[in-house]
Amino acid sequence: MTLHKIIEIIENNHEIYELLKYCPYEILRHLEMCVHPKGSVVFNQGEVYDYLYILVDGLVDIYKLAENTRDFRHEMNRLRTRRVF
Repeated sequence: MTLHKIIEIIENNHEIYELLKYCPYEILRHLEMCVHPKGSVVFNQGEVYDYLYILVDGLVDIYKLAENTRDFRHEMNRLRTRRVF
């Protein structure tokens, strides 16, 4: 996705604009648009990442491995549009 599309999304979404308005250029210049197919895994529990996602459109289901079971389908939360994860 082009830089112009990213700027358009930021300017047209108040929550995203507020989140990024004081963000240093050194961080902003690394912004990328990603599209993940339904059902894909974005992060794995227990791993450390050096980036974050801003959900522009869609839903994200977050699952956590319960402490006393091997059930990976324990739903923890559902995020909707314009959230950070």
